[in-house]
Amino acid sequence: MKEDARQSKINSLKEKIEQTSESINNQLGDYKEKGQNALIIGGILVAAYALARVFSEDDEEEGTEEVVKKATPAKPVKDESPSVLGATLKGLATTVLLGVIKSKVEDYIADYTTKDEK
Repeated sequence: MKEDARQSKINSLKEKIEQTSESINNQLGDYKEKGQNALIIGGILVAAYALARVFSEDDEEEGTEEVVKKATPAKPVKDESPSVLGATLKGLATTVLLGVIKSKVEDYIADYTTKDEK
C-alpha cells in the first residue's frame, strides 16, 4: 500500500513537472516572439530616422557655415530650398515604413488579445 501511494505521488509530481515545464516554454516562446516584433519595429523606426536625416539638411553643416560666415565677409545668400525629389523620397519612405509599423503593431495587438482570451 505504501508503494502504491508513493508511486501515485511520484506520477502526480512528474505530471506537475511536465505541465510546469510546458507552461514555462510557452511563456518563453511568447516573449521571444514579442522581442522579435519589438526589434523589427525598432529597426524600421531607426531606418525611417536615418532616411529622414539623409534627405534633410544636416544641422552640423549649418553650424559650421555660421562660423565660416562670421569669419568671412558677407556674400550674397543663395536660396537653398530642399529638392523636390528629396522631399518626395522622404515622404514616400516615411509612408511605407509607417504602413509596415502599423501592420506589425496590429498583428501584435491581435496576438496579444487572443492570448489573453485563452
